[in-house]
Amino acid sequence: MKVDAGNNEKDLSEESLPAFRDGIRARTGMTMGTSFRLALASDLDARQITTLLDAAQDRFDEVDRLMSTYRADSEIRRFNVSESTDWFPVSMQTAKVVSLALEISRQTEGVFDVTVAPLVQRWKFGPQHMGADALTTSELPTQTELDELRKQVGFEHLQVRLESPALKKDIPELCVDLAAIAKGFGVDEAAEYLKTQAVENRQLFGFLIEIGGETRVFGHKGIDRDAKEQRWVIGVQKPQEQSMSIHKKYLLTDLALATSGGCENFRVVDGKRFSHIIDPQVGRPKDFADVTGTQSGGERLGSVSVVDSSCAKADALATSLFVLGPEKGLELAIRHNWAVMFLMIRPDGSIREIVSPKFTGVPEYPPEFRSNTL
Repeated sequence: MKVDAGNNEKDLSEESLPAFRDGIRARTGMTMGTSFRLALASDLDARQITTLLDAAQDRFDEVDRLMSTYRADSEIRRFNVSESTDWFPVSMQTAKVVSLALEISRQTEGVFDVTVAPLVQRWKFGPQHMGADALTTSELPTQTELDELRKQVGFEHLQVRLESPALKKDIPELCVDLAAIAKGFGVDEAAEYLKTQAVENRQLFGFLIEIGGETRVFGHKGIDRDAKEQRWVIGVQKPQEQSMSIHKKYLLTDLALATSGGCENFRVVDGKRFSHIIDPQVGRPKDFADVTGTQSGGERLGSVSVVDSSCAKADALATSLFVLGPEKGLELAIRHNWAVMFLMIRPDGSIREIVSPKFTGVPEYPPEFRSNTL
């Protein structure tokens, strides 16, 4: 699910020198199988900005090289194909991501599970299935198949250590898929580098980093005519297929926002679609029951947005809470003090919000302001 960061900067190709517009210079490109956006607010010259953009991009491209399951040479891919149950040496970055993933698995009672890869593959959401848009009824997995695959799944079968960083599995078939957390971690890696540069160089006022909709901002994007700092504006899209409309916009400073939903990455069965978000506890996509008609009536969950200081954490929580749904998800959000917004779609297409107490403190961009004043 994309978040909209429009009206903050003008995007440019990653090959070009960043152009200047109102103090903001930007670059777009591809990484981790999706698009990225980097925007810096600065008085530095073009060459200095290019050096910063290159270094920031190197940070998340390194995460791609280490953790992408579609790269045959990545650490995660090599760990997955290994059937050894001994410690498998990895980089500190990979160990940190897996450590955070296991922490969130425990907090969400196993709903977030990076070992869900066999189920992802069977439902044809793996990297080799990119571009596929349909399944037939005969291709759907049987319950017997799902039960067998679930024997290969379980975060409790995965261990990590940070000292002499390594991973360990206690069943040879165990595979790891970091797709629901790695993009956010890549954003964090680039953000921490740029944050250090901003603190050390007063000519770098702030930045916006977005990978596949997972976004983090720092500082401000300029000074207005009244000598006030202008904050970055992040919009959450309406959770409806092919909708480019914005539900609401938020003003963030040194925070990340991630949104998860099923309206962009999905499969079709007999004209009905279901999303890529797998519930590991049942082995099926979260919304599979709804689209096949075994549940009916009422409103449905469209998306979940999470605001946190860590984009990796927000990324993982948004996925987990989408699976849990608004009732159980809100209960966990309150217990752990997470800033969460559930967007429910009513039968008539209108949107209803369910928010945690902490999310009410996220500053909203005044809707009466025109977009061209950003």
